[in-house]
Amino acid sequence: MKTKSVKALMLSTSYPITAGSVSGLFVRALARSLTKSLRLSVVVPGAHNGDDASAGEVNLVSFRYAPKKFQLLAHSAGGIPEKLRESKLFYALLPAFMLSYLISALREGRGANLIHANWAFSSVIGVWVKWLYRIPLVTTLRGEDVAPKGFVSRLILWWSVYFSDQIVLVSDEMREMLAAKYNRYSHKFITIYNGVCAAFSSTNKSQDFYTEGPLRLAFVGSLVPRKNCEYLLRAIADVVSSGVDCRLTIIGDGSCRQTLEKQVESDALGKHVEFLGVKMPAEVAGVLADAHVYVSASRHEGRPNSVLEAMASGCCCVLSDISGHRELAADACGELFSLEGCADFVKLIQALDQDRRKAFELGKSAQMYIEREGLTWEGCASHYLNVFERVCAEA
Repeated sequence: MKTKSVKALMLSTSYPITAGSVSGLFVRALARSLTKSLRLSVVVPGAHNGDDASAGEVNLVSFRYAPKKFQLLAHSAGGIPEKLRESKLFYALLPAFMLSYLISALREGRGANLIHANWAFSSVIGVWVKWLYRIPLVTTLRGEDVAPKGFVSRLILWWSVYFSDQIVLVSDEMREMLAAKYNRYSHKFITIYNGVCAAFSSTNKSQDFYTEGPLRLAFVGSLVPRKNCEYLLRAIADVVSSGVDCRLTIIGDGSCRQTLEKQVESDALGKHVEFLGVKMPAEVAGVLADAHVYVSASRHEGRPNSVLEAMASGCCCVLSDISGHRELAADACGELFSLEGCADFVKLIQALDQDRRKAFELGKSAQMYIEREGLTWEGCASHYLNVFERVCAEA
C-alpha cells in the first residue's frame, strides 16, 4: 500500500487554501504526511478572499460554488454548522455548494483507489463517488458529527455510518458513543488519534519556569458559542476578585469575539485578558511555550487538537468536565471542572497558583503522555495507511 502507485481522494470542508488561513490545519498536516506514501488529491471549497496556489506537495483542488465574495460557507470559525446557525440566508448557498462539491469530487476521483472523507458532510459526497467508481470510502468523524442536532444532521450521520466502509473516530469516547447508537455497525468504528506538530513538542519547561510572575493562562480556538468563552471570562473575573494575579491570552476569532471584548471591558479585565486574534502555528506554539496553564470551558468537544498542542507544550490543562476532555485529563495529565457555576474553576486556579509545583507536574505528565502515545502526524498517517490498505484489499 505504501507506494506512489496508489491514488487517494481526500474530501474536506476545511483546509488552509488562503495565505494566513488556519482552517483545517490538522487536515493539511495529515494530508502532507499521507502524500509521502501515496498520490493524494484534496478537494475543498473555495474561499471568499482568493485561493493560495502554493499547496506544496499536495494536489489541492478548490471548487467554486458562488461568486468569490459570496463563498462564505466554509473556512470560517466553527465551519459550515456555525455559518448555518449564524443566518438562515446561508442555506441558499447549499444547493450550489453540494453540486459543485460533487462535480469536483467525481472529476478528481477518476482513477482513485479509495476516498477519505473528513466530517459527515463530506461523506455525503464521498458516497456518490464510491458508487460511481466502485471504490471504498473511509470517513473520519469529528466533534459535532457524533452529537448531531436536528433531523438533517442526524440523517447525514446515518448516511455516513451506513455507506462508509470504515469510520474513523478521533477519540475512544466518540467511538464508544457511536457504537452504542449504531450497534449494528460497530464493526466499522475504529479510533485513530490526531497527531501534534513538532513545533509544539520542542518546549522544555523547568520547575523554575512555573514560579515566574503572574499565573499565565492561554486559550486557543474558535470564538463561537460551543467554546463557551463567555463562561471563561466570568470565571476569570472571579479568579481576579479572589486575589489571584493571572493573565489570560486568547488566540482565535469568530462570531462571539465582539461580545467577548465588550465583556472584558465591562468587567474591567483589560489588564488580565488579551485577544491576539488568529495566529499561525509557530506563533501559537510560542504563546503556549510561555503559558503555565491551558484552559477550556467548551460545552462539547471531540478530541480537541488545541488541548493536545497545549499538552505537548508542557501546559497544565484545566478543562471543562465533558466528553473529549475527560480522556485527555486522565492519568494525571490535567484537571476537570464543572460548568455548573464558576466555583470549581476558581478553586482549581487558586490551588495551582498557590502550588506551582503541582502545575509543573501536571504539565510534565501531559507532555510525557504525548511522547508516550507517539502522537505525531507521521504516526497518525501510518495508521490511516493501514486502514486504507485493508479496505482496498476487502473491496
